Amino acid sequence: MFIRAYLKATAEDPYGDSARDTLEEFVRARGHRIASYYRESSNATSTDRPELGRLLAESQPGDILLVDRIDRLVHLSSHDWALLQNQVGQQDLRILSLDLPTSWQAFDGAPAVAGAMNMLLLEVMAALAHKEWLDLRLRQKAGIARAQKAGKYRGKQADRERHQKVLYYRQEKKMSIQETAEATGYSPSQVCRIQALYRQADKKG
Repeated sequence: MFIRAYLKATAEDPYGDSARDTLEEFVRARGHRIASYYRESSNATSTDRPELGRLLAESQPGDILLVDRIDRLVHLSSHDWALLQNQVGQQDLRILSLDLPTSWQAFDGAPAVAGAMNMLLLEVMAALAHKEWLDLRLRQKAGIARAQKAGKYRGKQADRERHQKVLYYRQEKKMSIQETAEATGYSPSQVCRIQALYRQADKKG
């Protein structure tokens, strides 16, 4: 049994470090260890989850898919969520989420009845989390529309702090593009674009 932790970067935790620390402490306290981490960037969409795809591809029957919150997995359309459930079921993976205590039985190899009950609870939580996410997106769109109408919307601004972190890892720490992407929550292509952007700015300066 391998425990595979899935980290989804967020605005509050742009590098997934806080979630990683929480998961490590939880697993270590129960006498286990995490075999591998899969860190998804904060801008990953329902159709662009390469790290989740890699986790599923590398998993073996009986492995645990570990998340700190179930909503890390359910910010998907109902169709994509159904596909994910199908993949998890086909590969006999067990989802363990820290915000669902009944799922912790995955460590002990829960019996079929307990496993079925846990999946039912996961379904309920997933549905609620997905509805909250959709409601939030609708509120955000409405807010942007109001700001645009009032001439106050400037669009998404570049995260300069994260950009500087990319440059620091690449130039000072001499990390690879892939390592930098994993450390900052960006995709490898974004790391390359950020480097190119600042190289152009230096030439102009």
